Amino acid sequence: MHRTIRRTAALLALAALPALSACSNGAGEVAKIQPAKVVKIEGTDTQRVELTERAAQRIGIETTTVKTATGPQAGHTVVPYAAMIYDADGQASVYTNPAPLSFVRKSITVSTIEGDSVYLIDGPPAGTTVVTVGTAELFGTETGIGEFE
Repeated sequence: MHRTIRRTAALLALAALPALSACSNGAGEVAKIQPAKVVKIEGTDTQRVELTERAAQRIGIETTTVKTATGPQAGHTVVPYAAMIYDADGQASVYTNPAPLSFVRKSITVSTIEGDSVYLIDGPPAGTTVVTVGTAELFGTETGIGEFE
């Protein structure tokens, strides 16, 4: 009985070797999958964060659209408070989602904050998709905060 178990375990280990070697870069090293990359947008000072589908799932990225304010705030656009992030200099921003798994930080100018709503004087236009969950992770990825070397 023990020989059968050992033999089966040895066969399974041998069967796994080709799959493991497929993860190698040819020099015997395991290829490292990059869950995100930061790409400079040509002709601008702006960068784009590109995530793998798995990275976006792990972060739990959620989005909504910028709305046009009504009532006393008419003339402004509005985003959820969760979409806003501040940099070290106090500049407020949101992350737009111009393409699947692609995120670009856009500066905003806040008029007022009421509850969970941020009314904007300047920022992305109504209808623009913005991130509401995962903003801090995108900011850290873009700026290199939390990187270990």
